Amino acid sequence: MKTLVLLLIGGIFLTTLKRSSLPRGIRNNNPGNIERTNDQWKGMALEQNDSRFVVFTDPKYGFRAMARILRNYERRGLTTIRDIISTWAPDTENHTEHYINFVASALSVSPDSELNFEQSLPNLLKAISTFENGQQYANYYSDSMINEGMQIA
Repeated sequence: MKTLVLLLIGGIFLTTLKRSSLPRGIRNNNPGNIERTNDQWKGMALEQNDSRFVVFTDPKYGFRAMARILRNYERRGLTTIRDIISTWAPDTENHTEHYINFVASALSVSPDSELNFEQSLPNLLKAISTFENGQQYANYYSDSMINEGMQIA
């Protein structure tokens, strides 16, 4: 079984975890838990060993895919947290209202206020990945990792 060594931010503290104990999105390098479709995403792993979610070779490609999807939402007129999260995580399988409130709080905006999309995108990516993978992993991905994914989107 593979292990993963983590360096926690705020001090040098190393810990070893079994990779299988990490959230699915982290294991798949897919911080937004993007579902598999016929889309062939840049950075998709050759072996797609998750039957539901895309597996990426590196988290930057997961953030890239998230940024591309969210920019497409903006082009479709989905510019509030409520619109975005209701589409990203529909009520049929999520506690969407809780998700909306979590993301709005993380961005310090009302769920129904219009976003300045490019300005909000890094924080939106971080909030979605935190909600999808659990608050205990809020600092798992660095801002530079998120920004790298956005830059290659």
